[in-house]
Amino acid sequence: MKKLILLLALLFLGLFTFAQTQQGYVKTKGRMVNGKLVPGQGLKGATISVKGHTTVLVNATDGSFSFPTPEKQFSLDSVRKNGYQLVDLDVCPRTYKYSNNPLYIVMESPEKQLQDQLEAERKIRRTLTRQLQQREDEIEELKALNKISQEEYQKELQKLYDDTDMNEKLVKDMVERYSKIDYDQLNEFDLQISNFILNGELTKADSMLRTKGDINLRVSQLQSLQQANANEEKELQQRQQQLEQSKALASMERYDIANDCYRKFEIFKMQHQNDSAAYFIELRANLDTTKLEWQREAGQFIQEYLAAYTEALPYFERMLRQAKMKYVKNDTIAKAYDLIGIINFELGQYDQAIEFFQKALNIVEKDPSLQNYAATLYSNIGVIYSNLGDPATNLEYQNKSLEIRKRIFAPNDIEIGKVLINIGIAHYNLGNYTQALECYQNTLSIWQKQYPEDHPDIATLYSEMGNLYSKLGNYEKSLDNHRKALEIRKKIYGEAHPDVATCYTNKGNVLSQLGENDTALEYYQKALDIWKKTNGERNAKVATLYNNMGNTLLNKNDYSGADSCFMKSIDIRTAMLGENHPELASAYNGIGMLYYYRGNPEKALDYFGKALTVTQNAFGPEHPYVAGAYHNMGYIYFSAGTYDKAMEHLNKALAIRKKIFDKDTPDIAANYNIMGHVYAAQENYEKALEYYRKAFQIRKETLGADHNDTKSTKAKIEEIQSLIQH
Repeated sequence: MKKLILLLALLFLGLFTFAQTQQGYVKTKGRMVNGKLVPGQGLKGATISVKGHTTVLVNATDGSFSFPTPEKQFSLDSVRKNGYQLVDLDVCPRTYKYSNNPLYIVMESPEKQLQDQLEAERKIRRTLTRQLQQREDEIEELKALNKISQEEYQKELQKLYDDTDMNEKLVKDMVERYSKIDYDQLNEFDLQISNFILNGELTKADSMLRTKGDINLRVSQLQSLQQANANEEKELQQRQQQLEQSKALASMERYDIANDCYRKFEIFKMQHQNDSAAYFIELRANLDTTKLEWQREAGQFIQEYLAAYTEALPYFERMLRQAKMKYVKNDTIAKAYDLIGIINFELGQYDQAIEFFQKALNIVEKDPSLQNYAATLYSNIGVIYSNLGDPATNLEYQNKSLEIRKRIFAPNDIEIGKVLINIGIAHYNLGNYTQALECYQNTLSIWQKQYPEDHPDIATLYSEMGNLYSKLGNYEKSLDNHRKALEIRKKIYGEAHPDVATCYTNKGNVLSQLGENDTALEYYQKALDIWKKTNGERNAKVATLYNNMGNTLLNKNDYSGADSCFMKSIDIRTAMLGENHPELASAYNGIGMLYYYRGNPEKALDYFGKALTVTQNAFGPEHPYVAGAYHNMGYIYFSAGTYDKAMEHLNKALAIRKKIFDKDTPDIAANYNIMGHVYAAQENYEKALEYYRKAFQIRKETLGADHNDTKSTKAKIEEIQSLIQH
């Protein structure tokens, strides 16, 4: 009988051990006021919904609550309290492990949270202003003491002001972090560090960190300690207690060092010393490779601030491995796939990018709560197909994204506009300019009601509309839209931001089309200066600008200048992407035109052939870029009087375009137009007239009767008709 009772007791003990109780508090934030901690207050009346289990009503005045956790992990569906919102919006999607430590959920009224954000922003901006003034004074003093020349003085000031222009993202990131801090949960040391950083006392913050010793030495000591732990595990069982104590010490020290690494990271980031900031955020990530957030934050900083995509990738891959090993929520695994997909996209590895986006999509499609994320992934996949020269498939994915968001959001919601602009771009690439313009205008009508007039998304929309109007030959409207985009981006980001450089590039493109080559080159140079400063000499944007400048210099008959620009573009892209990447095709085409203008059609054909080869190898035989290469070669053969070869290549271009596009486009019209030239040169006027009429009809429908290309083709029709009549 005793044995039976003991067995039942053990059984019940096992059950109770498994069904543990998680304690927690719902409260407002603890704050620092005049250097003193003002504790947060408990929120009675809040409701907490535990996913798949129960809903808890907080009855205690101190905000305390508890609920059973049958599993080792749990997540929350929602936390609600009238008049309050979650300070950390990721509280509900996040997966938690059961812990003896209480779970703190911090909420604030929207008004109080906004007040905290504004207060943090005020302090950060004051710090940056003081730094600016201090540095100005130092430069002025150096000048007054004749320790620097006038030229050095001007350069130092210019560099100072250029760095200051990049503060907006820094302010946003810091406000986001410090407006969420619950000072109740910080120890005295971290509380002081946070207060020093927020109030701009960076030297004091750094000095406090130094009191713990050199971080690199501490890392070395930690690594030694960890090695000792590994050795200790091989020792006899009698040392197990000592080993566990040592491991606990290492864990505490690792967390402490990691925390200090993050403080160092913040200090350097705030001073725009991104390489040093990257060193410390990577150092933290490598202290504990099982921490998913540490890997994600390191990877995203390297990706966004250093554009070092191959260096960011291992952190996201590590995040994915750990997420799978820990059996975390599926949306975390999907996020890792998504981040890896983005890196592959940035590297031009489109097939791999689609593969990872699709893996993420396969996960989120199964969870109704993640449908908006699924819509985003559909849109991302569509963009890749667009870059692969498949705008029709892009449009299919964008429409899938729109269908989902229409089920989730109201017709005038911002998210609907985000899909519509992508659908407009898809129509633009398909040559459906009327549909593209309609999408852009619908997006604008939505966003103007939801966004302030100087929102960056509206600037992006103006840029796309500017590109469309340029394609339609309405250069006045094109320039007006690019001007609006430029004004917004300058207001938001200052003079030296990459998005401002994009506006300069767009304006330069339109001016080049108008024949205003000198002014176009001025805008290209402005964009080039910004990109070199923000991303360095050797990056894709700089290569593209050199290519654009080369084409504009060709228009000016400055062949040596054009040659230099094209070769710079090739050098950069070859170093970044290798000799067989399709982005080299544009530079090869430019050099081909250069040799054509110099009267060397053989060399021109050689470079057009290179463009054809790299695009065929990258995209296969049926791609718009491949058709473009055949088109260019056909034109050169026509100019050289080799009409059979011209028609051979033009027919290849036409066949590809007819297969890709489900309707006639301006590119097909251009194809017909040159074929008309070939027949006219052979005095086959009936055939020439047939092809000119095809080109005219398409251009009239897609570009309008007033477009220069439409007028040019109409003039050729009249010329041929006159020849036939005589």
